[in-house]
Amino acid sequence: MSHQHTTPRLGYLALTVSALFLAACGGSDSRPATNTKPPAAAEQHDAGRLAVVNAEADSKQLHIWSLDQNRSLHQVTLADPVTALYPSPDRRYTMVVQRPQGMIRFIDSGYELEPHGDHFHQSLQKIQLLNFTLQGTTPAHVNQFEQQVSIFFDGHRGATEPVTTPYAPAQIQVLTDQLIAKSASWSHTLPTNMHASAETRGDYLLAPRRDTSIEPYNPLPTHIDLYRRDGTGFTLSKNFITECPAIHGSASIEDYSVFACSDGVLVIGQDGDQFFERKIMNPVGMLKADGKPARIGSFTAHHALDTMVGKADESLYAVNPADNNIQKIDWLAGDSANPTAKALSYKIDPSGHYLVILDNLGRIHVLDAEDDFKVLARINAISSMPESGTPAWAFSQHNHDLFISDAAQKTIQVIDLKTQELKSSIALGFAPAQVTWLGWTQEEHQH
Repeated sequence: MSHQHTTPRLGYLALTVSALFLAACGGSDSRPATNTKPPAAAEQHDAGRLAVVNAEADSKQLHIWSLDQNRSLHQVTLADPVTALYPSPDRRYTMVVQRPQGMIRFIDSGYELEPHGDHFHQSLQKIQLLNFTLQGTTPAHVNQFEQQVSIFFDGHRGATEPVTTPYAPAQIQVLTDQLIAKSASWSHTLPTNMHASAETRGDYLLAPRRDTSIEPYNPLPTHIDLYRRDGTGFTLSKNFITECPAIHGSASIEDYSVFACSDGVLVIGQDGDQFFERKIMNPVGMLKADGKPARIGSFTAHHALDTMVGKADESLYAVNPADNNIQKIDWLAGDSANPTAKALSYKIDPSGHYLVILDNLGRIHVLDAEDDFKVLARINAISSMPESGTPAWAFSQHNHDLFISDAAQKTIQVIDLKTQELKSSIALGFAPAQVTWLGWTQEEHQH
C-alpha cells in the first residue's frame, strides 16, 4: 500500500456549504469492509476525482472521473435519478441524494486518510457504492460546517391529493467521514414537519421550531432552538426567543450561525459553551424588481471570513454578523453592457479568497471575498446555456480549479480561479448533470 505522510488537518475544510439545497427548493476510524491494494502510487492521484451524473442516462448513472488519468474509473447505475450530489466533509465520499425517494446513498471515492499519531497516511482504496443509506421524507437543505454535515429532512404534513402521503415529522441527520465509514449517523427528530435547515457546531446543533398553531398553514418555522449531542442523538439545551418569521436558509462561520428570516437575519453567536442571539433587520432598499420587499433565502460562507453572502431575489448581500450589517454587493460593477444579468448560483471557494458567481449568460464572475467583494474577472464559461436548469459546478481542494458542467458540449469546463482564466475542457462523451470533487486537499499534502 502506497502511503504519504501528512500533518493533521486543523479544520482544513473551512468552507461552509450553505445555500446548497435541492432542485425543488429555490442544494471511529474503522474502514469499509472491502479494502484493496491501491491501484497506483497515491501521488499519481493528487488532482482528485470528479463524481459526475450522466444526464443522458436519465440521471441514473454516475461516473467517478480521474482528473489525473482523464478517464472514467468507475460507473454506478441506480434505479432512480440523482437529484443532487454533495461531497462528504473530508471529501472521501459522494453523498448521492434521491429526493423523491427520500434516499441518501454514498459512493466511496477510495481516498483514504488514516490517522497515525501526529500525521495521516494517505492510501487509495476500492471505489464502491456503500450499502449504507439514509432514508427519510423529503431531504432538503444540506449544510456543512468544518468536518460535519447536516441533512434536513422536511417530513410531510400528510395529504391525500395528488397522492396519499403519510404524515412524517422533520428529521436532521448529522454526518462526518468517520461516521460514514461506520455506516452511522447522529440524528434528531423534530416535533413536527417543516421546510428548513440546521447548523452543526461541534457538539451543538441549531435546529428550527415551527409553531403549529399559526394559521393559515406555513411549512416554514419561526424560531431556533439549541441542542447538545448526547450519544447518537441530541438533547434540548435552550430555546431562543427572538422571532425569525419564515426561516429559510442558514450558514455558519467561526463565531456565528445565521438564519434568514422574512424580515431580517437571526444571528446566533457562540462563546465557548455560551450562546446569544440578536437580529439584523433587512435594509430598506432590499426590494424585488416589482418594488415589493425581498428577503434573503440562502447563504454561502467560509469559516475564516467575517462576512457571509446571502441572495435576496436577484441581488447579493454581504452579511456581517459581528457588525450587525447587511450591505448590497455590486457584482455587476463595470459591466455596463449587461446590466440585467442575473446570478443563478454563487459560492465562496474553499480557500476563502473568492466569491464565484454564475450568471444567466454563462459567465463566471470572480470577486475578491477578502477585499469588499471587488470584481476581479469575468470569464465566458458556458457558450450555450441550457433552456432549463442550471449548470452544476464544484471546487477542487487540491488547487484553485473550478469545474462547471457544459451539457451542450458534453464537457466539464475548468477555470483556474487564481489566474482567472479558462484552463481546459474535459471531454466526457456524455452530457453532465450534477458534479462534485473528491480527493485530498492541499493541507493534507503539507508535511
